[in-house]
Amino acid sequence: MADTNKPLISVTDCWHVGVVVRDMDKAIEVYSKVFGWGPWDRWYVKWPGTATLRGKPASYEGPRAWLKLGPILLEVGETHGEAVHAEFLESHGGGLHHLAFYVDDIEDAIASLDKLGIPILQSGKDKNGKYNFIYFSTEELTGSNIIIELNPRPSK
Repeated sequence: MADTNKPLISVTDCWHVGVVVRDMDKAIEVYSKVFGWGPWDRWYVKWPGTATLRGKPASYEGPRAWLKLGPILLEVGETHGEAVHAEFLESHGGGLHHLAFYVDDIEDAIASLDKLGIPILQSGKDKNGKYNFIYFSTEELTGSNIIIELNPRPSK
């Protein structure tokens, strides 16, 4: 009999929780006023045709910010273009979008999820062809709109 407590993929850490919003500055203003959170680290992401969405080249960009909350980061961002974030915003109006985890063996994680019929929804690779991130949707299996983002563990 199979060990039901053994995970299908070995997740090492949850490193951020992603929230998709229409107006990042407004969201940060509210979070800062209500909870006293800050300062926020801000940056701008740009994937000009170097990402994939359902296996096809995709371009997107948008402002992002994050804030350390205990052991994980809260990421808040806008996305413009072809991305799971933009689709989520259109269909759900924003909110909790993804949970991001580090994995030691990203190729093994992809193969394991593929065996369950969970295909890659969106991904981005660096110039060497190695994955920077991969999004998988569990909505069809669980009824939840949460997306799992897997990232290779950074080198120490």
